[in-house]
Amino acid sequence: MSLAAAASFYAANKFYAYDSLVSLLPFHESPHPRRLIRKPNQVGGSYACAWEAWAHLIGRHRWQPDVRPASGLVLVANIEDAYPQVCEKLRLTEPTHLLDPATKYVEGKGYFTNSRRLVRTMAKHRIEYRGGEGDPMGVESATVGWCWVDEPPKQTHLGAAISRVAVATGPCWMNFTPINRPVAYLRLRTEGDPRRDVAPLEEWVQFRPKLTQADCTTVGGRVIRSQASIDIQVAGYDAWERMQRVYGEWEGISDVRRFSAFGEDVVSEDAPFDAAVDTSVGVGADHGEAIGNQVAVLARYQVTGDRRIVHVVGETVSTRVGTEEDDARAILDMLARDGVELRHVDRMVGDVNSAGKAGAGRSVNELLTEALNRQAGYPDVLVEMEGAQKGRILDRVRALNLAMMRGELLVHPRCTSLVECLRYWDGTPATEHFKHLLDALCYLLCPLLEPPSRDRRPAAVEMIL
Repeated sequence: MSLAAAASFYAANKFYAYDSLVSLLPFHESPHPRRLIRKPNQVGGSYACAWEAWAHLIGRHRWQPDVRPASGLVLVANIEDAYPQVCEKLRLTEPTHLLDPATKYVEGKGYFTNSRRLVRTMAKHRIEYRGGEGDPMGVESATVGWCWVDEPPKQTHLGAAISRVAVATGPCWMNFTPINRPVAYLRLRTEGDPRRDVAPLEEWVQFRPKLTQADCTTVGGRVIRSQASIDIQVAGYDAWERMQRVYGEWEGISDVRRFSAFGEDVVSEDAPFDAAVDTSVGVGADHGEAIGNQVAVLARYQVTGDRRIVHVVGETVSTRVGTEEDDARAILDMLARDGVELRHVDRMVGDVNSAGKAGAGRSVNELLTEALNRQAGYPDVLVEMEGAQKGRILDRVRALNLAMMRGELLVHPRCTSLVECLRYWDGTPATEHFKHLLDALCYLLCPLLEPPSRDRRPAAVEMIL
């Protein structure tokens, strides 16, 4: 083949000239049967998945020589809207010379073979398409060797799609940015819920490209996204969607949340503590009988004059109905995870409302104090859990919002439940389950963050609630 003929061939068959992004090369190399790209917007995830689809359709995989040609299924969010977009990515990585002459690409509409929405090769292997919102029986009708899920479908449709490749023990890969579609079921399926000791339904390996110039550069050194273009993209996002669109996080921030000052800058592994000042340790707890209602937080803090820095470094949330002995054990485990013993705790504050847990006229704080000290090995009470000064909810919200605005309150990323609460609690019954952890936080922190000497009603208060 002459040089000119070779150039013409590769220009017409972009599949062979594919240059993977550095960040997505491990996705192509992985032989795992369940792969998931959870990503920011515009980092080439669909482009990579399209090449993967062609590789499995024609049986020519650059990084997995054992792949054999097989028909496949592409599950898109919505046939009418998403089909042309997915086809556009396939078009950019197409092995044109292997397609059936009856398969045509129509600009803006996608692939058609004899007026049907499908791709067929000369070897008669096909790519079929199904929508993720219609009748799930439409997905059940296909038996294929591989499956690509582009954006999260409904739960019923995903199960149906994966079952289609189970017969052939074929691979399934998924690509999405977790926004504007329900993904809680998908997270449970692929990751489980460690907080409730729930294992994932099946094993998935995840790939997390970042929205950076380095991650958006190909193996061959071609920069797909410059830092300037990334900066322009990020600047256009509202705070509530930034965690998902920029970082590919499962959850964003509710735009009607009460803690409006919360943002990604609040979540930090470190805090700007003054090395010359002693750091105190505190525990806040909220008591309840139901599962998830007995909670506690652990914080390290410095309060010197007008300078206040609080770093929440631990949390515990009940996973079953328990006694004060169970609650004490959970708090001690929380302390131990941060290398703290009960004797290191300077202050413990708990809800004065027992919610029916206490007996014989004694408060939960009294019973929990005894259980904590006894389990820690102290014959007498060394650290006491005092009753909380609750105050008005409006004032508590205001105090935490001001602290986050001033950079005085930081939360360690390991406190996943608390971060979720700060993102989503809006004061309505629908988010009431978040309030227990927030109460525990407020019982401990509000007296530290906003002492009585401070002005309690600044003019800007309405703007930050």
